[in-house]
Amino acid sequence: MNESRLSKADQSSIDKEDLADFWKAKGLSGRASNCLAKAGILDEKQLVERLTCFDDVLALRNCGRLTAEEIWDLIRDTTSEATTPNSPSISEAQSRKVRVVDSWIASGLSVRAANCLVSADIFNSQQLVEKLTSFDTTLQLKGCSHLTAEEIWKLVKSEANNHHPFAAQLVIKLQRFSYRPLTLDQCQELHQITGETPLDSDQLMAAISNQPELKVHQFGKTYVGLKQWTWFNPEKPATTKGQANLVEWFLRTTNEPASAKTIADEIPRQLGNFRLTPFEVANVCESQPHHFLVDRDDLYNLSLWRNAARYYSHLEHLLKESPLAIEQIVEGLSPEGSDETDCIIAALNRHYEVFVELAPFKWALKSDASQGVETDTDFGFGNLTFEDLIPNVYGESSDQVANSTQLLEDPEVQLISVPSEGLGEDEKEDDTLLGTEDLADFWKAKGLSVRAANCLVSADIFNSQ
Repeated sequence: MNESRLSKADQSSIDKEDLADFWKAKGLSGRASNCLAKAGILDEKQLVERLTCFDDVLALRNCGRLTAEEIWDLIRDTTSEATTPNSPSISEAQSRKVRVVDSWIASGLSVRAANCLVSADIFNSQQLVEKLTSFDTTLQLKGCSHLTAEEIWKLVKSEANNHHPFAAQLVIKLQRFSYRPLTLDQCQELHQITGETPLDSDQLMAAISNQPELKVHQFGKTYVGLKQWTWFNPEKPATTKGQANLVEWFLRTTNEPASAKTIADEIPRQLGNFRLTPFEVANVCESQPHHFLVDRDDLYNLSLWRNAARYYSHLEHLLKESPLAIEQIVEGLSPEGSDETDCIIAALNRHYEVFVELAPFKWALKSDASQGVETDTDFGFGNLTFEDLIPNVYGESSDQVANSTQLLEDPEVQLISVPSEGLGEDEKEDDTLLGTEDLADFWKAKGLSVRAANCLVSADIFNSQ
């Protein structure tokens, strides 16, 4: 840039018309040149020193927004060229402020909000998050109105994700090791394990919501998963793909085979405002045999569960000594690819009667976990094995349980007598000699699943009383 043609001796004699011509030579319009001339701004150095923010430019007499933007562009060009050999001496601090205001405007802030941050010496996102810890501190910024504070606070919450890397770590965990979405409580627990700067629920939710790879689904509970999971993004089930997504999400969430009617009835309770008929469920499952399987009890399964079965014994042996993080489990089994990792994780989740997740992504044998970790007892029989069920109901020792098992498995003991004394009229049909298969059929007729019926038969529970 050329040296200013104005010397100090000439400045007093120069009139506004000549000064306007000077600014026109710099590329400004007549209106913008007249605004600077009337303000007595003689050269680029004064331009940068006197007009430190966009509001200063707007405050010039007869200066509209378009004219102010034109002058501001010249200020920005001047500061960007300030390091060239022939440039006038411009304060580095002034030049930096102009650049920072522009960077905040580029982040989506208004000029007023950008100037508030620069006035508070907040020059980057890290300082933004560290200095503005609440809406009240934002409101205390010099010249910051309530609306401007709301605008800045919205950016603070958005930028919080960049300085709490938990959301990025969560994406990596879910991509490599997850089988189904996590609840928000599980995310909070996982964050506490990492030992990072504590986040309250709102901050954690903001970090997750602003992570582009993550998706949040809220119905009853808040679930966090990956956008790339097609089954976690159920559309209204107008297409076969949309219906398949709903069925897969349901099976992954419940982790149990289910009949077409059960799936159709439970999807609205699990996933919200979605509706499928039993016919649609059966049709979509049977039209995609590579994805879904139907067993001999007409219950629908994920094909992934069948592929995962081969890892069952390996996992049982690996976890025999102590609980392990999922990274250690996968490394210990050395799978050849991501498909095998999916099978390992599916095996852990599917065989919940053997394996238990002590914390997010940390697994143990259920028998080991019960010795050192208190767990809630579920007497709905849906998640209990025979060994779990008997001690809780009757308080029997393991030896007694073993004896009961041997007795039921003895081929010579096939019939049992069920007394009718004290039974209601609707229960006297049980007062017969029944085999174990007949008893299972009796309980299934009451509406129980095959697994639940077998649990009751194994536990010597023969009637409603």
